[in-house]
Amino acid sequence: MLFKDMTVGQFMNKLASDAAAPGGGSAAAMAGSMGCSLVSMVANLTVGNQKFKGHEKDVKTILERSEILREKLLTAADEDARAFNAVMDAMKMPRNTDSEKAERAEIMQRAFKGAALKPAEIGDMCLDALKLAWDLHDKGNPNALSDIGVGALMANAGLESALVNVEINLPYIKDEDFTREMKSRVQHLRTEGNKIFRNIMANVRF
Repeated sequence: MLFKDMTVGQFMNKLASDAAAPGGGSAAAMAGSMGCSLVSMVANLTVGNQKFKGHEKDVKTILERSEILREKLLTAADEDARAFNAVMDAMKMPRNTDSEKAERAEIMQRAFKGAALKPAEIGDMCLDALKLAWDLHDKGNPNALSDIGVGALMANAGLESALVNVEINLPYIKDEDFTREMKSRVQHLRTEGNKIFRNIMANVRF
């Protein structure tokens, strides 16, 4: 069963179990998706309200993008679990002969790269969620301003959590160009995310 088709309780029980996945990467995606849900909520509370008619077109665009992103993040939760399971499967490969060792090492390197790339993609999406929250903070229904703040908090938690899951895999990857590129990507996401998050929270705190 896909994570998005589980009840909240079922997913939480799965997350709390001794299963290797879902883990932190899937939780990061879920946090980002919850952030999008709150952005969508505020947009829905704004669209159709005559008081905010001047922002109607912009808010509808934000709502459309938020809903697409919310679904992508839900899907990414499963994809991250599969990426981590690929690492676990590679570790179980036989290594009795030189050829088996070489094959196992090659597949493990591919798996570790996949396990770093997927949370990086989740980080990209969580940053996009933060950008949507920022775009909406001064256009949405002010009665739901705190929900924009909570949405930003969830999206930022997803972003930071995703980046931790990128970083944990990098020491196992021997491709120095790949590692260097991923570290740069992490730094960019963290810097941009923190800047947007701080701006949002400065505008939604009472």
